Amino acid sequence: MPRIKELRISAKELKSSHVLIDELLKAGYFEEYDVNTLQVVLCKKKAPVRTNDVNQAIANLENYAAANSDLIETINGEQIILKKDLAKMMKISRPTLDKWIKNGFIEKGKSKTFNMELYQIGSVLDQLRDYKK
Repeated sequence: MPRIKELRISAKELKSSHVLIDELLKAGYFEEYDVNTLQVVLCKKKAPVRTNDVNQAIANLENYAAANSDLIETINGEQIILKKDLAKMMKISRPTLDKWIKNGFIEKGKSKTFNMELYQIGSVLDQLRDYKK
């Protein structure tokens, strides 16, 4: 996985560096450090999820669920699947699915037994459609 791009600026280049250094020295944490080497590090923002990817994932999940409904476990009228199967059905990678869950536009699956994340296909589709709006 590629590293997040960073921008490093020497604190000396900032007009307010003396204020920053004074604050750090007052805190008392940096007595053993050379404050002249202080740097400000900025991390590049992550790109938002592309809507095309979400649209395609919705279409893939709908198509798979319709074509293979007899193969999907149904509990109380809801089609239930595992996380790895959800990623395969949407034709996205597991890391992508994990990012979507971490960013909150797919809720983390409920664990019923055996410490597994279970997802309801209908619920996932609703969440993805809401994200699209």
